[in-house]
Amino acid sequence: VLGESFSNIVKNCQRFSDNVEVIMLPQNTKWITNTEAGKKRLADVVKQIEQATGIKIADHQHIEEITPAMYRDTTHLSRYRGDIAYTDYLLKQYGDLL
Repeated sequence: VLGESFSNIVKNCQRFSDNVEVIMLPQNTKWITNTEAGKKRLADVVKQIEQATGIKIADHQHIEEITPAMYRDTTHLSRYRGDIAYTDYLLKQYGDLL
């Protein structure tokens, strides 16, 4: 149900946007680990969303530009370190689309 709902949100965005990107944000691997069952469920829902929307989801969960030291807590990148590094990464990846 969650995958279907998210797919519908993406489809709505596709109706009025020239380009729609779906990104899985970086993951703080110091604090967050996924079980094998969790990885399988995530892969299944990613496949469902990609098939429903025609968009390839960009997986930024484990990019080398972001390290666990760049987080201020479990899920938020720290100001001036993590956020700048991720913004620079995004500009390199998507700057031509802007």
